[in-house]
Amino acid sequence: MTLYWSASEDSIPASIKSHARRVERLVTQMAKISKLKLVIVDPEPDTENELKALVRQIHRVPMSSGDHFFLGLTVEAPIGWTYCLFRRPSGKFFGVRYRASA
Repeated sequence: MTLYWSASEDSIPASIKSHARRVERLVTQMAKISKLKLVIVDPEPDTENELKALVRQIHRVPMSSGDHFFLGLTVEAPIGWTYCLFRRPSGKFFGVRYRASA
């Protein structure tokens, strides 16, 4: 699992930063429960990490200031069945089983 989050971008509004922190905590829990490795990447402008985010279809989110940020997740799994846990707003977890293929 790779979480792309523009944590170093200073112009992001506080409400979005707060949401991103909640997402990061949730994804960290998911990774721990599902025993997947989690990598958190800050795709700063004009870097290899920004290119990786774009190649993996993580889109830039534009802001009214003209700046942009990234907040997205990719999950790579070996070929076969994979089970991933998600948490509902009620706090209850549910699982999704899907087949990864080449």
